[in-house]
Amino acid sequence: MNKINQENINEQIIRFLEGNAPQGEQEILQDWVNQSEENMFFFQQLKNLWEMSDPKISKLKISTPKALVRVLNKLERSRKSKLLVNLRKVAAVLILPLVVTSFFVGKNIENKEATTVSYNEIYASIGTRSTILLSDGSKVWLNSGSKLRYPDKFTNKNRVVFLTGEAYFEVHSDVNRPFIVRTNNVNVKATGTKFNVQALKSEREIRVSLISGKVEVNKQIDVKKSLVLANLVPNQSLTYDTLTGKVQTLTGDIYEFIAWKDGQLVFRNKPFFEVVKKISQQYNVDIEIRGRELQDYRYRATFEEESLNEILKLLQLSSPMRFWEVKRTLQPDGTFTKRKIIITSK
Repeated sequence: MNKINQENINEQIIRFLEGNAPQGEQEILQDWVNQSEENMFFFQQLKNLWEMSDPKISKLKISTPKALVRVLNKLERSRKSKLLVNLRKVAAVLILPLVVTSFFVGKNIENKEATTVSYNEIYASIGTRSTILLSDGSKVWLNSGSKLRYPDKFTNKNRVVFLTGEAYFEVHSDVNRPFIVRTNNVNVKATGTKFNVQALKSEREIRVSLISGKVEVNKQIDVKKSLVLANLVPNQSLTYDTLTGKVQTLTGDIYEFIAWKDGQLVFRNKPFFEVVKKISQQYNVDIEIRGRELQDYRYRATFEEESLNEILKLLQLSSPMRFWEVKRTLQPDGTFTKRKIIITSK
């Protein structure tokens, strides 16, 4: 099989998702995905559907392969129309019978400000990253465990999305319609630019990092008034402490703050506790450091696609630490306790 055509695309994607596609076919499929934004979006939607309908976790009596084939066929017909907005709406309808996890795509939500605008919500499951193409041509990379709410179509006045977690934005330029990312504590306002926003519920600090263009970071005081915290220029990173209100702006290499988009963990002379915190977030694991002997160690490293154990072993080679994993126990509700790692000095 040397190419992908309309007759075999569904079959090849299913083989890939099942893990049965040979190496050559995987490469062909990857080339097809990279050919256009439309292909990338189509594949990502199907991948999300497949993960949602995993028979290992499903409590619904559904024939997953058959259901997915029906979804694929309907989405394929929608894809041929070349209307991505229609594709999202089709996905919203077809997902409903298959929802078994916390991943939502195309969920209609009433907009309190304008009831005529329909919002979608997407959640990147733990350990995954998602790519979203917005109706104005802007692209969003959503990090593991993060959620984005966005409209089917932006209004004439502005472009507003709502973020919980972390996302990287490549905003399509439109000086007449500002692009606004709203979090629980700050807003980021741009026209056409590239930037990263980290607003994790578990962290008191919010970070905004600017790659190109310019952005305004502000805090909403009331419905009509906001306080400008900073206007960033390229290679600047702002941190805002939600507890104290302290704002700090740094200029320099900011790649370590956006490396997650490329599947990397990058540390630039970072203290041990910050390295551990980032690893904990990335792999959804609790890591406890016992003792203060390791606090003075600093790391400069880049990890790409390594497993958690591989990273811990590499850290162990460069510092006097040892680690072990706590055995997970079954809880009364039938779930297991969260994965936990203990780190001590040797």
